[in-house]
Amino acid sequence: LTKGIKQVIVTNGDEPITYNIGRSIYQTVVFEPEISISTLGCGDALFAGTIYGIAHGKSMHEALNYGKNAASLTMEIQAATHPQLSKSKIEHDL
Repeated sequence: LTKGIKQVIVTNGDEPITYNIGRSIYQTVVFEPEISISTLGCGDALFAGTIYGIAHGKSMHEALNYGKNAASLTMEIQAATHPQLSKSKIEHDL
């Protein structure tokens, strides 16, 4: 933070996600998919969904929920990118 980093997100598989807002540190649980097939692409999906949320004016807490939804959906398929991933799917139930 003293070097100018504004946001940090740390993941470790199915362990809680650790992130900061300013100098405060938070943790949030991952969203478990209904069926877990593969973790391929889940980290990319998490960050893509989170960036989507931030770009659309959401707080870091809210944006991470978008990312967790995207990652959970990605775990339900064998490929690295869910072919049906969309705005409506990552915003579902938020």
